[in-house]
Amino acid sequence: MKFQHVSLSYERSMVNHNEIRDRRWEILIISSDHGAIRDLQEPLLQQGYQTRVATSEWSGLALANSARPDIIVLDVASRDYNGWELCGRLRELVTEPILLVSDGVTDRDIVRSIRMGADICMSKPVHPLEFLARIQSLLRPALRQHQAGVERPATQTYFTLDPVNSTVTFEGRTVHLTTTEMRLFSYLASRCNMVVPQEELLEAVWGLRGRKGKGNLHLYIGRLRQKLEEDPQSPRYIHTNWGVGYWISAAPIPSNGHSDGAETSS
Repeated sequence: MKFQHVSLSYERSMVNHNEIRDRRWEILIISSDHGAIRDLQEPLLQQGYQTRVATSEWSGLALANSARPDIIVLDVASRDYNGWELCGRLRELVTEPILLVSDGVTDRDIVRSIRMGADICMSKPVHPLEFLARIQSLLRPALRQHQAGVERPATQTYFTLDPVNSTVTFEGRTVHLTTTEMRLFSYLASRCNMVVPQEELLEAVWGLRGRKGKGNLHLYIGRLRQKLEEDPQSPRYIHTNWGVGYWISAAPIPSNGHSDGAETSS
């Protein structure tokens, strides 16, 4: 794939370079395809990001653990390692965002990527503009924390949010959330006892407008319930307002005896 430098120049006008220069944001690229590495690395370097490259499963895990990059870009289409399995192992190791790239991404791949703990899944070859926009969207939470300094954990009646460490202390136990899970839970928690429309959540967490991406939202709500609710099928904290959106209660609400956990397409 040949890069369109005119398009990249246009993208530069969309990026706040002061934000990038204030901190050297680091992206780890894991791929055994040297062509894919070049295609992913070039636009990042042009935008001022620092990159590291791993060409094997072992080196990818080692760098993810030691360097703690701000984002991991993983090529799951490699013939030299099982990309999906590696994604799962990375998610067990780190909480930083994971962006997957693969050949001919299908809806099934997107669902699988979410279940494996990834935040975004893109088709190869990536379009530089879209790729950089996705990188920017994944960095927004960390950028806000960087600009504001170290945030204090936000305490609610029954949970404490720690965005720096991406954890929720919940009923006496500490639960690690992925970056996207933390964004979603934090947004809902900031509006306790208020129903947040699905469209608002999609735009706030994923940058999507309209109703596109509802499947992602349903899956992530399910993942939060699996991690936080004693009985995900009868949630006491993360509630559904059918056909409208979701809300978090400021105090646990006893189960009404019927399932609130199953998602529909409404």
